[in-house]
Amino acid sequence: MLKEAKKQGYRVVRNKKELAKVKSGKLLGLFSDGAMPMSVELYKHPQVPTLVAQAQKAVELMEQNKNGFVLMAEAGKIDWAAHANDAGAVLAEMKTLDALVAFAVKYADEHPDTLVYLNADHDTGLGSFVYRYVGKEEAARKTAQGEALYGGNTDYASFGAFKLFEKQTGSLYYLEEELKKMPAEKRTPEYIEERLSQALGYPVNIAEFSNLDDIPGIFRQVNEKRGMSWATQNHSASPLIGVAYGAEAERFSGVYHNTDILPRMKAALGWNED
Repeated sequence: MLKEAKKQGYRVVRNKKELAKVKSGKLLGLFSDGAMPMSVELYKHPQVPTLVAQAQKAVELMEQNKNGFVLMAEAGKIDWAAHANDAGAVLAEMKTLDALVAFAVKYADEHPDTLVYLNADHDTGLGSFVYRYVGKEEAARKTAQGEALYGGNTDYASFGAFKLFEKQTGSLYYLEEELKKMPAEKRTPEYIEERLSQALGYPVNIAEFSNLDDIPGIFRQVNEKRGMSWATQNHSASPLIGVAYGAEAERFSGVYHNTDILPRMKAALGWNED
């Protein structure tokens, strides 16, 4: 594939320094030997450019075309994080997407003939904050957004949960895979507790966890402690919110089937069926 790309005039780059040097022409960026790292672990991969940096370079090169351009940028690791029911990693990926959208909107403001369209191909996980039993002592330490319910034993998540999510420095997706592959004799309660604490970024006490041989069950119990509930580790049929901004944005208002996106996009771009 690389030989064919180079044959067709593509320059292949493999890190952020090589990416920065490209000023024109065709470009193929390959920044990982496999899947791209999750945002929550991007600090471990300093050679990998951020999603925004990749989009900025794509726009820099493509806007040299006098006929304009169409750019598709995907914050695809949201899906991976949600498959793992990992709220902290989902938050990190959503912040990455937020930075990408901010760049796109700013570009549209500076180039009035630009349309920005944001959507997803599906939801994953159907995650939600839920009521949880925490005991009277813990419920009494509720925040301004919290409320003690049902005899003072139950609380629901508050903005404080997001502060815990932001402490996270490791992917639970990769940690779960690590624990599954370990020999059972090495997967001690102490090791599990240590690795969870490292990934989540705060001390984790698993003394009350049940059945530590059930690896997926460990992470379900982590979610329970965080006040999170997930319906599935797979894709769901939940409706999605599509947002359009800029030129022709009004074409994307209302409720429509995902197969209606293509004709609306063609109309916005002025492309005829023939």
